[in-house]
Amino acid sequence: MRTVPDLHDAELYGLRHDAGAQAVQCVFRTAEGKDTVLLLRGVTKFRCTDFGLQNVVLELVCTAWQAISPDDLRRQISWLLSTSDGEQLASAAELEVVVQEVLAGRLQCVFLIPSWGAQIVATAAQVELR
Repeated sequence: MRTVPDLHDAELYGLRHDAGAQAVQCVFRTAEGKDTVLLLRGVTKFRCTDFGLQNVVLELVCTAWQAISPDDLRRQISWLLSTSDGEQLASAAELEVVVQEVLAGRLQCVFLIPSWGAQIVATAAQVELR
């Protein structure tokens, strides 16, 4: 696994979704003023809530860079596959298929844990930070 970029206290200030290309770009500005782009390709699931005028990152987690416990992964995927009022959009079996795809490395899961503002969870074939 590669070195995890430190985006603590960075601000998420841009999102771009290209449905045709199955891609999402998240643009961050670090505390030092440098822009960093998280590029998700082959996006299969994406959920973002509470995007507002201030979206401060506590931590950016990605299975491509970090080991994540299966229980933590299940919690994130469960949130990803639910609505804002908590209704589940997938059965337990469907959720488990996504979890197993991530654990097998066929998909990556990325989640933004906010200090304030936007929360994101996504699954994608490729994740790149530049």
